[in-house]
Amino acid sequence: MRRSSEGRRGLWRSRWAAIGAAVAVAVGGGGIFVAQAASSPASSVITIDPVRILDTRTDVGLAGPFVSAVSQKLQVTGPAVPPGATGVLLNVTVVAPAAAGFVAIRPGDATGAPSTSSLNFDAGAVLPNSVQVGLPTAGANAGQIDITYDAYGVQGPTTEMLIDVVGYMTPGGGGATGPAGATGPKGDTGATGPGYDLAQVVWVAKSGGDFTSLSQAMASITDNSAGKPYVIKIAPGTYTETAPVAMKSFVDVEGSGQGVTTLTCNCGSNTVPGGFVTAFETTAEIRYLTVTNTGGGPVSAAVATEFVTETFSLLHVTASATGGASNNSGVYNKLSSPTMTNVTATTTGGATNNHGVWNDNSFPLMINVTAIATGTSSFGVYNFASVPTIRGSAITGTTYSVFNSFSNAKIADSTLDGPTGIEGGGPGIGFTCVGVHNQDFVALSVTCA
Repeated sequence: MRRSSEGRRGLWRSRWAAIGAAVAVAVGGGGIFVAQAASSPASSVITIDPVRILDTRTDVGLAGPFVSAVSQKLQVTGPAVPPGATGVLLNVTVVAPAAAGFVAIRPGDATGAPSTSSLNFDAGAVLPNSVQVGLPTAGANAGQIDITYDAYGVQGPTTEMLIDVVGYMTPGGGGATGPAGATGPKGDTGATGPGYDLAQVVWVAKSGGDFTSLSQAMASITDNSAGKPYVIKIAPGTYTETAPVAMKSFVDVEGSGQGVTTLTCNCGSNTVPGGFVTAFETTAEIRYLTVTNTGGGPVSAAVATEFVTETFSLLHVTASATGGASNNSGVYNKLSSPTMTNVTATTTGGATNNHGVWNDNSFPLMINVTAIATGTSSFGVYNFASVPTIRGSAITGTTYSVFNSFSNAKIADSTLDGPTGIEGGGPGIGFTCVGVHNQDFVALSVTCA
């Protein structure tokens, strides 16, 4: 009930602030948002793979956090958005604001206090929304957006914020298509641009692709290197493998979305980790897909890494392990320091010792990770001789949300559902916690107690 009343209060305040202002309403991937309306030339929309341009928790783009009623300018044009773009499509997320309020995203040449909002939220929320905003193409603020957090007029509260750019607009379009003109002379061949050559893109699809399974596509690549990287793109569908698939360096695996592309295998093992998709001393990325290991042996893991550094990453991946008699792990890291961003790691079904994420002598960076473990002796995140850095995450475990065995977990701006546990003592053993709370939004201590 409190959330409903807060929502009405936020909407009332936004309406009050917008009296006399021209507004436009659009629907994005995160819901309805309101942005200032302004006439502009017709534009064409170009979508891109998401690129993070702001993370105030790690001072990407701007140093954080945002302070209520203090606007900041963010340069958007650059590697992902070309100069001259007339607008951008963004995913904007607020992370644990100290007070209820709203965020306004405006063109970079905006001045004064905002009269509209891009998203409204309660204190402590982690809330995303889709935002479309125009960009100035000339002047001191060319290619910039203006960002304001407003705690409904209260000065002092702060919030962290994330922004991913998912597309941009360029001048052109909007008019009727005229008749085709005569074919002009062939121009000179231009220089090779950055990115993958078409010969280095391998498609996996149910039909019409280069291969029908990831293992076949991976086996076909034999000349991969830092100077010749590959990407294996997997079309929507469920793809069943009969044996584990080993990643190769400089070969990225890209699906069509979590739950849209699913890789599955009944390929458990008698020994830990029993991984389905495995990475050993690998430089690569797995992104935009779901990986499921249904067991078939005493031990199973969906994704397993060993001896990888931060040059191996998981991005927008769901990793699920079920069916093993014990020691199921969504993600298992051994002697590794991978980067895990927007990852959901779950495990269910095993008789005992289930882990959403199991870190063994590892130092992973975990950002926006959802780790869930259920069953007897279940751990959302289990750390042995490890020092993970966990930010903006939600961790659930029936026995322990996070358990440190001779480990020190560094956790910020996260939710822990379930008790925490420590085994071992001495310097560097335990928890370092900032802005961590339980599922009832009760703040936990600096040791996550």
